[in-house]
Formats: sequence, structure tokens, C-alpha cells
Amino acid sequence: MESYKASYPEWVFMLRSGFGFLMYGFGSKKPLIEDFASTSLTEYSVVVINGYIQSINLKQVVVAIAEVWWDQIKAKRRNSPFQAQNHLTLDLLTIFLHLWMGKRQADDEKSFVCLIVNNIDGPGFREPESQLLLARIASCIHIRIIASIDHVNAPLLWDKKMVHTQFNWYWYHVPTFAPYMVEGVFFPLILAHSSTAQSAKTAAIVLQSLTPNAQSVFRVLAQYQLSHPDEEGK
Repeated sequence: MESYKASYPEWVFMLRSGFGFLMYGFGSKKPLIEDFASTSLTEYSVVVINGYIQSINLKQVVVAIAEVWWDQIKAKRRNSPFQAQNHLTLDLLTIFLHLWMGKRQADDEKSFVCLIVNNIDGPGFREPESQLLLARIASCIHIRIIASIDHVNAPLLWDKKMVHTQFNWYWYHVPTFAPYMVEGVFFPLILAHSSTAQSAKTAAIVLQSLTPNAQSVFRVLAQYQLSHPDEEGK
């Protein structure tokens, strides 16, 4: 990780220039991103979300971004306090974020909120709707995104517009070779759940491809097994 510290000024420059920052390479990028944020982004507000956790509330993420943006600019302005619009739908809240932050483009051109997404390709964000929303958030004028990926197929999550216009990714290869100390806590449960779900889907497909007679045989066997759970096979 120490070898990347010399690049911190360049990374800040790229963020100020409007790029999103995407880190890839073997090893956990979480400690590196956190060190960069704590040492080089001290004049900006930072919101951190972890994609390796499945239960992510993106609505609260949008509200948090709006709140920290208000905290960042309220010293410059004497407006009424910001009130989180929790009653709005997620789509309306995102539109509100675009409009509210966009109004301050002229006066606060150099200010931005940095959204850090550890494992943007994680199970918490693999649904297309989640990636579309993150892309819309990243395209806000005063938001910069720093994210990490680990899955080899992660780029398939985005289309050309998302990559080049909304996220505006600046790809950076940072193989840290650091252990996945935090992320690894969630991986065994995720893998077990995924494997079980995949096995069930595979079994259903196989059964559907069988003849009616073969399906009847499997049904009888399954019913017998369910009614004799303690009986061992021979």
C-alpha cells in the first residue's frame, strides 16, 4: 500500500477533473481507499458504502449524500436547514438530489461529496436497478465516486453510457495483495447461499426436461424421503 501513496496527488487531481475512480487488482482495496480518503480528501465530505454487504439501503445513501453536501456548504450560505426527504420515492429522491446539487454549480464549482463504494460488484449491488441508480448518483455535478471491483466479470454490469458518461471511470490497477479481512467475513455465507440457490435452480431445470413418467418416479422417491427423514440409504 505504501507504494501507492506517491500517486495520491494524481488521484485527487483526477477526481477534481470530474472522473470517477475505479480500482481493480488482486487483494483488498478497502485499506488503500480508506487511507487515501483519510489523508488526501480531508477538505471534502465522504460517504462510504460496502457492496459486500447484501442489505444495502440505497435510499438512505441518497439522503446521506444530500445531508453531508448541505453540511459542506452551509458555512457559505444562510439558507434554511436541509430536511431529508425520506417520504419521497427513491426515483424522486435521486431527481431531487440532481436538482438541488446542480443549483450550486456556479458558486461551489470546486466542492464535491466523495462516494466510496467498496466492492461495487458485490452482492449488494448486482441487480441492474442498483447499478443504474449508482450511475445516476455518480453523474451528479458535485459527486465523485471511488469504487473497487474484484470479480473478473464486473465490467459487464455497465453499458457504454454508464462507463463513459455517468460513472466516467478512470481505471487504476492497484494489486495490493492484502487479505480480505473484512470482506472475507461475508464471503462464506454468500457463497453458501449462492450455491444452494444455484443447485435448486439446476435441479428444477433438470426435472422439467424429464419425461412425465420419470418425473412421477422422482416425485414418489421425494415423497418417500420426506416421510422417512431418519431412514439411511443403503
